[in-house]
Amino acid sequence: MRTLAPHARQRALTLMAELLHTPDEEVGNKVDELERILKCPHVTNYMFHHTPHLTDEEVIEKALAYAPIAL
Repeated sequence: MRTLAPHARQRALTLMAELLHTPDEEVGNKVDELERILKCPHVTNYMFHHTPHLTDEEVIEKALAYAPIAL
């Protein structure tokens, strides 16, 4: 599993909190930044569509466990 520098983890947590109160026209930029930090295209699925609901820390851990399939 990959790890994040403390400042990157904090930025990811901040972005996740901000996404809940972000106007629609600004959501894309925040999601893009979050996906870049975590290097996981599924992070919003983990945040909003995972059952059972994950905490922000659990979302980060799940995203860090993501590894793309090498073709």
